[in-house]
Amino acid sequence: MKRFKEGAFRIAWQAGVPIVPITLSYNHLILPDVSIPLLNFKAGKMVVHAPIPTVGCTEKDLPLLKERAFTCIQEQLYRDEAARKPEMYENR
Repeated sequence: MKRFKEGAFRIAWQAGVPIVPITLSYNHLILPDVSIPLLNFKAGKMVVHAPIPTVGCTEKDLPLLKERAFTCIQEQLYRDEAARKPEMYENR
């Protein structure tokens, strides 16, 4: 997973709304990163995480907000990959 850009975090901070991290596990199985777009019909998983508040944050807190959201999603991806069953990679 690549590091997040600042735009969405800045908008949330300026609006005073929380950041809600969302993990899409197994996305790489459904939409593989190949030159010809392919769609594999496989089960996916979406996890909506607890909101990260932005009220009381300053502009200097933006990197911390990005890191908190990134870590939350990355840890979920690690947990889901550890729990993955081998048959999830099989084509149907």
